[in-house]
Amino acid sequence: MVNHASTIRLYHEQQRGGFIHPFVVLIFPYGMKMIYSILKSRHGFTLIELMIVVVILGILVTLATGGFLSYQAKAKQAEAKTNLGAIGELVISYKVEYDTYITNWSGIGWQVQGKTRYSFWYNGQAAAGTPTVAEVGVNYSDPGSAAANSTFTVAAVGNIDRDNSTDQWLYNQTRSFTILQNDVVTP
Repeated sequence: MVNHASTIRLYHEQQRGGFIHPFVVLIFPYGMKMIYSILKSRHGFTLIELMIVVVILGILVTLATGGFLSYQAKAKQAEAKTNLGAIGELVISYKVEYDTYITNWSGIGWQVQGKTRYSFWYNGQAAAGTPTVAEVGVNYSDPGSAAANSTFTVAAVGNIDRDNSTDQWLYNQTRSFTILQNDVVTP
């Protein structure tokens, strides 16, 4: 049964400048008191509801952070691959001109640009401007760079996630990468 007096009162409220949507009039014909009583009976969320939301947000953050950090570390490894590839191409160019891979950094003509997180090695020598001083528990020593008349190996060693393990890459005359130790997956 519809209370027409409340409907008329809501209509007059609308006429005085207060907007009352017609849908509200149809659904709540008993007036605004009923709407206010419904809204007042609910003061907030329960502790259980809030805890469930916090747990769900925590799980989502954990999943997103793990994936993001792995992606970020792999992007940092691109620095080593790019620089090793550039060094390798310069060494191959040197071989074409001088018929040997045996030389030093000045013979290759490669220099580090800006700050790098990797130490680059060629023929047992570290490139100038790359980190060679061991951090606490981190060893930047040469993992196996070498040069001979017909072969060469360029090495890169870096610590990309600030733990005690290093990222170690090799690149050779066949233009292939070898990863000796992957700092992204090493605990």
